[in-house]
Amino acid sequence: MLLQAQNVCINNSGLPTDEELIEYINQLREGILEAYSGIIQGLNDSGKASLLIPFLPGIVVFLEDIAQDPEKDNNVLRNAIGVLGDIAHTIGAQQAQISGRPALQMLLQTGLSSDDKSTCEVATWARGVMA
Repeated sequence: MLLQAQNVCINNSGLPTDEELIEYINQLREGILEAYSGIIQGLNDSGKASLLIPFLPGIVVFLEDIAQDPEKDNNVLRNAIGVLGDIAHTIGAQQAQISGRPALQMLLQTGLSSDDKSTCEVATWARGVMA
């Protein structure tokens, strides 16, 4: 269900963007990211992290889409970086193939340079977990 919900996107057809649609997409993404974070942490805590592996490609594409979206709000940015860190923490050494992706590096750099203190803290944590 989360994979289907994350496929909702803003119309980039050159038409003016609707502020309500942007807000809706950001709220939807924030909810999806919070759900992913809870699921990933739960799998890690229960020793079942391997169940995450088949879903990683879809989650990574979602994070890359967020990274490239200029309309993302700070909550989405912070939660996306948190999910990236949760993935790295959960799958350990296997995360190297994910963390080197340019869009995800851009996502992390955006968080590290954010004016929001909590976003910077999450990005610093995620960078440490990914190292």
